[in-house]
Amino acid sequence: SLLSFEYKVQSKNIRIVSVCILNDSKAPVHEHIQETAFAKVATEYLEHIGILFKIVKRIPYTEDLTHWDVDQGLRLRRICGDESDIRIVFSNQEISKKDFQHFETSDPQNDTEPSILGGSSNALYGYILIYESEKRYQEVTSFRESKLLIVLRHEIGHLFYLDHSMDKTSFMYPSLFHTHGLWTDAIKDKLF
Repeated sequence: SLLSFEYKVQSKNIRIVSVCILNDSKAPVHEHIQETAFAKVATEYLEHIGILFKIVKRIPYTEDLTHWDVDQGLRLRRICGDESDIRIVFSNQEISKKDFQHFETSDPQNDTEPSILGGSSNALYGYILIYESEKRYQEVTSFRESKLLIVLRHEIGHLFYLDHSMDKTSFMYPSLFHTHGLWTDAIKDKLF
């Protein structure tokens, strides 16, 4: 589970969460895209619910992204060390159809067509895998937001044990193609 440290800053509780950011060496993501996306989403988490993400390490990731959750979690923990609470892997690899069963694929509006958010997360082992990062950074939703930001916001939400929401305005809605990707009161209530 996530570890956090609380202290008071200007009468507001701030929880500090240390982060190890990894770049998939087999399909690397431009560092500017990682930094821009993470900084934007991290700022939102701080403003909305008082979580301050502190990057403690940036390293390349040379392992296979298709390992089972427990193997992936243990590898990432070993590589990043004990000083990080969560680990985020940015990759430009595509999710293949064989991997659908391991990732969020169902669109509540259409059960026959997978609707992948573009990431996977495991709260128990504290990690996130983000796929097709540069492509999703360039793509925008019909609500004019980068799909990468929604994916990252959504997967971080899972690390804090947020479930999917049937509210299409919520970034926890399970379909990237139908969500507005917004912070909702329901999300803030669960996280605060």
